[in-house]
Amino acid sequence: MAEDSTLLRAVSALKPSVPPVDEADSRALLDQVHARIADSTATAEDTARLTPKQPPVAARRVLAGAAAAILLAVGVVTVNNYEDTPAYADWSPVPTELRPAEMDEITTICPDRFLGALDGEEPPEVTPVLGERRGEFQVLLSASEEGAYQFCMLLPDPEFDSGYRPHIESYDPGPSAQIWPSDDDGVYTAHTGDPWRPSPDHGPMTVIFGTVGNDVEEVEIHTENGSFAEASVMDGWFLVWFPDAVQLSDTATVTTNDGDEVEVTIERPGG
Repeated sequence: MAEDSTLLRAVSALKPSVPPVDEADSRALLDQVHARIADSTATAEDTARLTPKQPPVAARRVLAGAAAAILLAVGVVTVNNYEDTPAYADWSPVPTELRPAEMDEITTICPDRFLGALDGEEPPEVTPVLGERRGEFQVLLSASEEGAYQFCMLLPDPEFDSGYRPHIESYDPGPSAQIWPSDDDGVYTAHTGDPWRPSPDHGPMTVIFGTVGNDVEEVEIHTENGSFAEASVMDGWFLVWFPDAVQLSDTATVTTNDGDEVEVTIERPGG
């Protein structure tokens, strides 16, 4: 806050304005006080003349009220900003693997068949390949033998018996799509589509998933604005999501099974 702010001017007015004095003047004033105290003939007027004067009580109340009003205005701005916090406030850049009971529950709630359009063909079965939690949000990635992928997110909803409402997004890249990275330490992003809005009550989110090379144990995905998140990695698949619409970096940091950290270029669909 700048020194010439309204708040500081109001607060500083509550204190008397005393011109600066040097050490010799201070000592001379102190000697006068001691002398008058020792002199029994000193009058009340003499004592009052040596006492710094305060602003009138009414003036102090007005100034204090002005300072309080300024502080209240700042508080209102803070509350309004808090109310604007996005729905993904407890999102974490570090995922938690679902416990067996949670994995059983999410596979029961999420569909086991592909829900997307497949040109008149019967929807194939999808098998869970990866599950994770970030804050209160659980997600499940499933895939079919035909190469279709399905992302299922559970949003807390007390109107459902399970306590969660599933939101599903399906992708069918086609039978000729690349599935695995070309290098043992590579990362292939099967999906980095448009930001997805799982419900009207939640803002957009960016979902990234795909496959990793045989040597990859951990993946860290970066965005162009400098943020990052650790992906869940399981059985050759990885998954990560960010709140809001983000632009991904062209590289990722992977940790291989021998502990080395390597920066690799992300292979993308059609690349």
